[in-house]
Amino acid sequence: MEPASPSQLASALGLDAAALAGPLVDPEKPAGDLAGDLNAFTTVEACMKQKTQTLDPLVGDAVDAIGYDTFLRDACRVLEAAKTKDMKKCELIDASALRARCRTVTAMVVGDADGCPLKAPSKPELGRDALCVAAALRSPAMCEGAQKRDRPSCEALVTHDTKKCSIIPLDDLRIGCTRDATRFRGVIVGGAAIGNVPPAKGTLTFSGEGKPQATADLDFDVGSGVVVVLDGKKTRVTFGRVGEITATPRAAQPLDHTRLALAFTFFGATSSADKPAEITEAALTVPGSPVASCVACALSLKVEKLEPKRAGAVSLTLDGVLGTWKIHADVQTFVRDVTSR
Repeated sequence: MEPASPSQLASALGLDAAALAGPLVDPEKPAGDLAGDLNAFTTVEACMKQKTQTLDPLVGDAVDAIGYDTFLRDACRVLEAAKTKDMKKCELIDASALRARCRTVTAMVVGDADGCPLKAPSKPELGRDALCVAAALRSPAMCEGAQKRDRPSCEALVTHDTKKCSIIPLDDLRIGCTRDATRFRGVIVGGAAIGNVPPAKGTLTFSGEGKPQATADLDFDVGSGVVVVLDGKKTRVTFGRVGEITATPRAAQPLDHTRLALAFTFFGATSSADKPAEITEAALTVPGSPVASCVACALSLKVEKLEPKRAGAVSLTLDGVLGTWKIHADVQTFVRDVTSR
């Protein structure tokens, strides 16, 4: 027996058939070929003229309605910046989102990982977009710096293998993955600047609050590497959800993961016995318990290895009492990005 159609179900239930229809979404955007677009580009004016000739009137109405009168010009600016390899041309774009996209595209085309925009300009400790960095370095290995959910898209983008997108469960993300891998195929070329990264693993042992000793995997916090921030003569290293400490205590939700956030600084490029690292922030999240945190913490931190460069090895141990918890952490990971303040 064939399943009932939406119109049959609506009739049986006394509903408008439109109420049972799925959400309307824009059709898949053509991938095209960015390399071909760049080869064909001459000037912003010529690009605008060409795109105006093929612009659908309905789309033009929508652009007018949102008040983005310079949309075509700014879209063509992206090609101009990428073709001339001049990131400064992105600053001429009015919309901040498209301006950031221009920087990303230009950085990936040029192969300039430092040109990739920061996730948040005011928070260099968050680092740059990992997909942009990996693509700029032509390095599939640096896709380890992306969150797990983004790694298939990153690997597809860098290797041009659209089959890697097939494991993405959400349609819109899978379609976007395939489009980008196809569109950037002709411009992300050349050998990988970084061939591999050290394996990332973190283990936390904790006890307290009348609970027996437990062990947690810190993959959510260190599995994607750490960010090194160069701040004058100081070097700052962060991982986990640093910056979320507030004066108002809050309890972690029962379904949260056990998380450890840590920020520490030291003078110079590396930590050593004569210039030990100073913890500036730490926070422990245990499901169902108040978040334990401290600033200028009295925890014991031993930095066994830290190479302040992308894909550099990081190894450290942490001991002490945080809130009401006695903790011990072993972390081996890598540097996913280096920024400056």
